[in-house]
Parts: sequence; structure tokens; C-alpha cells
Amino acid sequence: MATPQTALSPSIAAHQHPADETCPYCDQPIPNDRAEEVRSRFEFKQQQAAAALKVQADKAIADAQVAMETAKKEEIEKLKAAALAEKNAALEEAKKAAEEAGRQKIESLSAEREAATLKAAEAEGKRLEAVSQFEALKAQTETIAAARAAETRTALEKDNADKMKVKDAEHAAAIQKLSDQLAAVQRKLDGVEGEGEDIDLLEALKETFPNDDIVSVDKKDGANIIHTVKHNKKICGKIVYDSRNRKIWQDKFANNLHDDLVNAQAMHAILTTTKFPRGVQQIHISGGVVLVHPARALVIAELLRDEVVRNFAQRMSDEDRGKKTLRLYEFITSEQFNNVLVSLDTNVDKLIEIEEEDRKRHKKTSESREKLYLGSRRLHAKLRLDVARIVGTADTE
Repeated sequence: MATPQTALSPSIAAHQHPADETCPYCDQPIPNDRAEEVRSRFEFKQQQAAAALKVQADKAIADAQVAMETAKKEEIEKLKAAALAEKNAALEEAKKAAEEAGRQKIESLSAEREAATLKAAEAEGKRLEAVSQFEALKAQTETIAAARAAETRTALEKDNADKMKVKDAEHAAAIQKLSDQLAAVQRKLDGVEGEGEDIDLLEALKETFPNDDIVSVDKKDGANIIHTVKHNKKICGKIVYDSRNRKIWQDKFANNLHDDLVNAQAMHAILTTTKFPRGVQQIHISGGVVLVHPARALVIAELLRDEVVRNFAQRMSDEDRGKKTLRLYEFITSEQFNNVLVSLDTNVDKLIEIEEEDRKRHKKTSESREKLYLGSRRLHAKLRLDVARIVGTADTE
């Protein structure tokens, strides 16, 4: 329903009221001198009504929000209750399914156990039958074996002595071979792990480098071996050695050998020694001379000889050759090179252990064979004695 407009509504323009007339909008007579007062009062009441309406609207909105929240909570509670009921129903169904599956599993296991029991009973029956057949076969075999033993006893007694002689000879040869192998391994061990006094460097060099010229020099100090390196019958360079066994170390040993290196116009100098400067062992460079343990001498000699041949083939300048030599010396004194030597020693130790195990195994086998030979001899002697007693040819006891 439309609300009637008042005479003083702001949307209506001001108008005059003639005497004794009413306002056509409100049907009330309004004097012109009070029109402004009436308009002010009307605006004030209109503001109060608008404020009251706003309060009512705010309250209605708040009440609606509360109602909505309450309804929402009730709906959530209903949904939770429904979900819980569904969950409980599902759990109950799962429980029933698990119980049914367990019952079926138990029935299946029971059936399998009964089948296994039946199968075991059948297997036991077959085993007993096999045992019976085995016993019968065993008795038959023993009878045949006894007959054959009687037939072969005479032949065994006849050629036993010859066979034992042959076996004894083979045994002695095997023992000798093992002894020779052990001696060779021991010599190899002494050459690698010993202190080096028994290594003849001159002969070892000649054997290792048969195409080179290697001669000894009769001197009290300095080089006592001069090694002329050859490749395709051409002289490539020289290496000088001092292989004297000394019980102490003195710097003059390296200095004297270096002087001989210069005098002989050699490219390298190797001093074999078991005594090194303090804090040094196995390999060291002192005054341009390679100090090396006798057990390592051939390895170092091979490396340096290869370097001499390469330098000759490449015809390097003195400066390039000096740089190469310095780098080579740094390498042979490095930890990497030492690790390689240690690995070589480890491999040699393992080879020696294998040889020793083989020797022990052969020895054990030979001892077992010898015991069997002796036991066979005793058994043959007993057989001959028993037969002689039966036929009456045995000596009087």
C-alpha cells in the first residue's frame, strides 16, 4: 500500500495556502505563517522514524543471522550423526567380512593340514618300502662283494709289492717337487721382503736387460755399476749405480755418486741402500741421486731406463729433459707411487700364502696316502697270515 505524502515532504516544492483552504496533499488546513514550523517538526519525526526503522532492520538481520547459524549447526550435527552412523555400519560390515574371511582361511588351512598329513603318511609308506628294498640290495651287494674280494685278494697280494714301490717313488717325487717349489718361493720372498743384502744387483740387471751393456767398476766409493742403455743397438744414455751394502747413512754416499754421474755423462744415478736419511724410507731423492731399497731397485731401474729410451727417441733439449726428469723423480717419490709398490708387495704376499697353502695341502694329502698304503699293507699281511693258518702253512706261533 502506498504511503501518503505529507504536505511538507522535501520532494514537494513550497506552496501557498489561500484562506479557509486545506492542503490538497494532506486534507488539512494549514496557515501560511506556520508552514516552516510544521515542516521542521515533520522532518524531525521522519528522522526518528528512519532511525527506528534502521534499529528494527538491524535487529531483524541479526536475528536472521543467529537463526541461520543455529540452523547451520543443527544441519552439521545431523550430517555428523549420519556420517558416524554410516561409519559404524561400514565397520560392522568390515568386521563381519573379516570374520567370514578368517573362518574360510581356517577351514582352508585345516583342509591343507589334513592333505599334508595324508601325503606324509604316503611318503612314510614309500620310505619304509625303499628301506626294505635297500636292505635287500645291501645284503645282495655284500654277498657279491665278498665273492669278488675273495677272487681279487690273490691278484692284489701278487702285484701289491710292485704297486707300492711305484707309489713310494711317486710320493718321493711329489715331496721333492714341493720342496723345490717352497725353496723357489722362499728365494722370491727373500728377494722382495728381505733387507736386500743377498740381492746381486749387477746380475739382476744383466738378466733383466740382456741387450744393454752393464759392467762393474772397481772403486771404493761412488758408482760401482755403469749401465749403458741400448735400443735397436743404439746407445740411448747411461745410468750409474752404487749397490754397496752399508750399515749407516752418510750424505757423502749420494754426493760421490752424483760426481760419477756427471763424469760419466749419465742421465740418472741409483744408490741402493737399507739405511736412509732420518725420516725417510724405501725411496728418496738426495742431491739428484735416487736412493732406493735394494728390493725396489729393479722397478726403479726399469722406469728410468724407459725414460732414457723415450728421451733418446724424442731427441729432447737439455731443458725439456731436465723438466721431464724432475717430474719423474717427483712421481717415484710420491705417495701414489708408494701405494702401487705396497699393492705389489701385498700381491706377492698373497701368492706366497697360496703357495704355502698348496704345499701344506699336498703334504697332508701325501701323509693321508702314505697312511692308507701302510694300512693296506697291514691288511694284506693279515689276510695272508689268516689264509696260511687255514691251509696249515703258517709258521708255528
